[in-house]
Amino acid sequence: MEKLLGVTNGEATWEIGAQWGGNVSISSLKKLYERHFSRCNKLEDLADEEEEELRQTREYCLRAFLLLLVGVTIFANKSNKHISLI
Repeated sequence: MEKLLGVTNGEATWEIGAQWGGNVSISSLKKLYERHFSRCNKLEDLADEEEEELRQTREYCLRAFLLLLVGVTIFANKSNKHISLI
């Protein structure tokens, strides 16, 4: 989660502990996507010095969105509250 979705170690540990293993809640994933999307919009307004951070944040945003999209349509459990990461 840290490397591919851009979350901190503490966030990843909490999410894994709260979801009993390799799952992420749909609400947490949606908040993560919104956070990265908002950060992308802010970075686009800045000059070119933030270009690498913008590229990385866009990748995190895209990964979170795709995981959310695929997760709620294919990989969601029957309660529809979390998505399996494994």
